[in-house]
Amino acid sequence: MASVNTLEYLLQKYEMGDTLGTGAFSDVKVATERATGNKFAIKIVDKTKCKGKESMIETEVSILMRVKHENIVQLYEMYEIENKIYLVMELVTGGELFDEIVGRGKYSEVDAAKIVYRILLAINYLHGLGIAHRDLKPENLLLSDKTKDAKIMISDFGLSKIFNDDEVMRTACGTPGYVAPEVLRRQGYGREIDLWSLGVITYILLCGYPPFYDQNNVELFKQIMTGKYEFDKPWWDNISDNAKDFIRKLLVLDPHARSTARTALSHPFILEHCGRNSVHQALPQKTAPRPNASTLANQHEQYQQQQQLLHHQQQQQQLLQQQQQQQQNLQLQQKQQQEYYNAQYHQQQVQFQQQQHYAQYQQQQQQQQQQQLQQQQQQQDSATQQPQHGYIYIRDTVSRARRTRPNAEDDQHAQSADDYLKQHQQESGSVRKSIF
Repeated sequence: MASVNTLEYLLQKYEMGDTLGTGAFSDVKVATERATGNKFAIKIVDKTKCKGKESMIETEVSILMRVKHENIVQLYEMYEIENKIYLVMELVTGGELFDEIVGRGKYSEVDAAKIVYRILLAINYLHGLGIAHRDLKPENLLLSDKTKDAKIMISDFGLSKIFNDDEVMRTACGTPGYVAPEVLRRQGYGREIDLWSLGVITYILLCGYPPFYDQNNVELFKQIMTGKYEFDKPWWDNISDNAKDFIRKLLVLDPHARSTARTALSHPFILEHCGRNSVHQALPQKTAPRPNASTLANQHEQYQQQQQLLHHQQQQQQLLQQQQQQQQNLQLQQKQQQEYYNAQYHQQQVQFQQQQHYAQYQQQQQQQQQQQLQQQQQQQDSATQQPQHGYIYIRDTVSRARRTRPNAEDDQHAQSADDYLKQHQQESGSVRKSIF
C-alpha cells in the first residue's frame, strides 16, 4: 500500500478531472473520490511559484482547518507531496459573485439583502474565532452552484489574519476599491475593515458601480480617506432609505463608530428582507460528505512539522551558503594579498637591479676618473723629472770642479755654470707652463 503523503496514494483515492481555474501559483481541478463517487475540488499549490509568500499559504491552510460554516468554502484534507500542496476542498461550481453582478447589472433590494445577510453571518462567525478576512470583494465571494437558490461562499483566505482583541494589525493589504481608510492611514486597524468592505459590496449590488472610483489609485485613496460618496440620481431614486442607511453605517471613517457584524444583522434592511426569526440563529452544520482520511488536526500538525523541518533545512542551507561565501571571500582575499606581495617583491627586485646597475656604473665612472688622474699625474711627473735631473747633474759637475780647481778661474767657471742653470731653469719653467 502506498504511503499517505505520496502522489500515488492521492491518485489511488481520487480521480482527477477538468481544471476549474488557474491562479498565480495554484490550479483547481475537479476530483472524484473513487470509493464513494463524491466530487470535490482539489487546489494544487506549487510552492516553487510562491517564493516569499509561503506565509500566505500557511495562514490560509491554518484558517481553513479551523473554520466550519455553511457560507465558507470547506477544507477536508491536505496532502503535501514534494513541492506541491494538495487541498481537498468543497466543490463550488457557481462561479464568482463578480461575474453574476456583471451579468445582471444590479440586484434587487431583496436579493441583495439575502446575499449580504449570508456574508454577515460568515463574517460574524470568523470574527468570533478571531479571524479577519482582510480582502472581501465580489471576486472572493463564490456561488455554490448555478441555481437561483445558490449559497454565497467566502473563499481565498491568503490575506486573512488570526488576531486577538488587544492586537492591532498594521500590514497594508486588500484591494484598492474595497480597502478601509484606516488601512491606508497605516495607523493600525482591526476586524472592522471587513465591514467597510461589505459596505462597498452592498453599494455595488444595489446600483452596479462602486461608491469610490478613479483610474488613478492616488485619487481613489483620497476619496476613500475622506469618505465622500453619493447616492447618485436617478440610479438611487428607487432604492429605500433603509438600504441607504445600512450602507451609511458601514462606510464610516471612524472604525469604532462603524457597525459590527452583529449589529448589522439587526439593521432594518436585513430584518425586513430576511425575516426576524432567522437573524442570529445558528445555521445547521453542513452535511457534505467527507472523505475517509486522518483528521484535519493530525494533518495540520504534520503540515506544521514539515514546514518547521523545511524552514530548518532552509536555514541550514543559508548558513552553508554563507560559510561557502565567506570561504570564497577569504580565498579571494588571500589571492589578492599574494598577488600584492608578488608585485611588491617584483618591484623590489627591479629596484635592486637598478641600484646594482647604477652602483656598477658609478664604480666604472670612478675607475675611469682614477685612470685619467693617474695618466695626468704620470704626464706631470714625466714633464718635471727631466729638467731636475739635468740640474742635479750640472750642480754635481760644478761641485766637483770647485773641489778640484779652487782658483779664480774656477770661480769664473762656477759663475758661468750658475748663469747657465738659471737660464736653463727659466727655459724649463716656460716648458712647464706650456704643458699645464
